Amino acid sequence: VAVVEADAEVALAMAGLLLDAGEIQEADEFLLRAFERADELPEPRRRRFAVTSTATALYRARLDGDVAEALSAARLALQERWDRSVAIEVRALTLANLGIAEFWAGEFEEALEHLQAAAGLAIEFGSDFVLLIAESYLGAVDARQGRLADAHSRARTAIQLAERRGWLDVAHTAIAHVTVATVHLWWNELDEAERA
Repeated sequence: VAVVEADAEVALAMAGLLLDAGEIQEADEFLLRAFERADELPEPRRRRFAVTSTATALYRARLDGDVAEALSAARLALQERWDRSVAIEVRALTLANLGIAEFWAGEFEEALEHLQAAAGLAIEFGSDFVLLIAESYLGAVDARQGRLADAHSRARTAIQLAERRGWLDVAHTAIAHVTVATVHLWWNELDEAERA
């Protein structure tokens, strides 16, 4: 633990893992350590850390249900100039989290734009997990905007991806199942809705 706490980037990575595991209080401790050690990083790595830590803080705020804080953190990160030192995965995850926060805030056009960008980046760098997140919520956005066939297609794609990867227990898969069920209800297909 001392080694992890001594390095800002490693502490940040540990915080992300703990957030994924639902250990929010422990994650907060590592986030604090990461921010305390950030000034020790060399300049090129400090910029990458700033963006990555903002993405992690966005994820943290979203998990806590603080949509306003999540939107603020993401928009701040996206206003910055992103250089090559910022991994494409971080950009994709930041865009996905921003899109999710916008979805829950009822900002569907913005959510659509950011989730589509996240999905595109996920395909580009081959991250099925970010693609699962983006497609699940894109389906929900499509459903909210009345594009039921698109919603059904995207949500089914997300569910099939989750099935292939063994991620059916991942929370993001639930939104895809709800979307499929909702679409079937709109189509008056009650048996299919129940199975979804």
